[in-house]
Amino acid sequence: MRHPPEVKEKVCELYRAGTPRLQIAEKMGMKIPPTTIYNWTKFVSLGVACVECGNKVKRKHLNQRYCSGECKAKAKYRRVEQRKREGITPRICKMCNKSFNPRNDKRHQYCTKKCQDKAAKQRRRNKTADANAE
Repeated sequence: MRHPPEVKEKVCELYRAGTPRLQIAEKMGMKIPPTTIYNWTKFVSLGVACVECGNKVKRKHLNQRYCSGECKAKAKYRRVEQRKREGITPRICKMCNKSFNPRNDKRHQYCTKKCQDKAAKQRRRNKTADANAE
């Protein structure tokens, strides 16, 4: 069922005013499924500002934090520089010998969970082989 554009606009106005989606469905009095209301309102801007420059973000998806690719690149560059200042430099994975950037922790030795699990499996094998040799 298609709803008139006026209904969609009214729903968006109520959502901008802070009304929860389920209450909007009840207020409209029509048989509008909550999923329809969600689809209409998921990209409605609620005054989200760009993390980098503070301009208003025109969202293309719900988790968008930057107004442009340029702001996103600036933020990434700033994070890389901050990591350098903190002394977190790229490392070499002990399992696959690839270079990787450890996340927030300086103790990481493996590039991925897969490499970490592989190393743990190898250590268990070595431990059982040593126990059997004795």
